[in-house]
Amino acid sequence: SFTCDDAAAIYVNGEEVHRYNLPQGELKATTQAELPAAGDMERFRMLFLVDASKLKPGKNVIAARVHQVLPSSSDLEFDLALTALTSDEEVAETAKKVEQSSNDLEKLTEEIQQALRARSQN
Repeated sequence: SFTCDDAAAIYVNGEEVHRYNLPQGELKATTQAELPAAGDMERFRMLFLVDASKLKPGKNVIAARVHQVLPSSSDLEFDLALTALTSDEEVAETAKKVEQSSNDLEKLTEEIQQALRARSQN
């Protein structure tokens, strides 16, 4: 799971495994986020799953790159946590891709929070 302001790409052992709020294609230092993170979205913890096949025995490298919506942005935030699940149980995916417009973010945030509450009650 992670938080970021405004956008991020996550890598495991040099391979991109998750992209949030960034355009498709090659990422460069000058690539800008698609939308600004504002209000609660700056601190909203987003979940994503990484297939265990991306990990290798021994040491693994997890890396991230954070991008801003504007070069003049006044702040930057990033936090990443890794949780390993070792059971054979199926895990319900509770994160949703943010493909909606910024007008839909409140609705999307509520849907994700409801899914997380339901998961924690099980």
